[in-house]
Amino acid sequence: IKTRQYHWLGNMPDYLVGIQHFMQGTIAYARFWQGTALSAGDIQTLYENREIKNPSLFGTVATTINDNYDSSIIATPYNGASFTTAGAEFDGVDDYVDLTPWIFGGSITIEMYFKYDSFSHSYMTPLKFGPDGVVEENNGNSFTTDSIYITNTDTTGGGGFRITDGETFHRINGSSDFFSQGEWVHYVATVSGTTMKMY
Repeated sequence: IKTRQYHWLGNMPDYLVGIQHFMQGTIAYARFWQGTALSAGDIQTLYENREIKNPSLFGTVATTINDNYDSSIIATPYNGASFTTAGAEFDGVDDYVDLTPWIFGGSITIEMYFKYDSFSHSYMTPLKFGPDGVVEENNGNSFTTDSIYITNTDTTGGGGFRITDGETFHRINGSSDFFSQGEWVHYVATVSGTTMKMY
């Protein structure tokens, strides 16, 4: 459990790592549970009650967003990322949303509702938390860093969840059609001990 230096949605700024494959698509919302890996039954309930038409999510457009439960956490768009009535929109060029860092790790649950508009590149990440930008895989290995990220693993919509903990790299992959281009997905990842799951 630690506070990572950076928390990003839609990838990360170029100046940290050079060439990047930024997400092209929209994130309607993201929610996080610290200290809890939700059960499959809890996740089914989240899916059945996912917020796809909530006026507070898809109504008034803000320039920054404060967390409803912790007002010290702020989401700020950069390089053209914008908050719209659909959610945070990313053009795939160099835009991202920066979140105020908070303590996160151990048993966790991440819930997101988002869609990819394109799979032009592998590893276009809707979420990356880490001390720096270097979290890409290199021949199946990550660079030494402490990071959490969600990604497409190929150009056909494969899904992946990655955690690097010091020099230890953990990952799980979904099928090559885990994500579908242009379609909203309710995504949940959990970690409990050494068990990672992706729904």
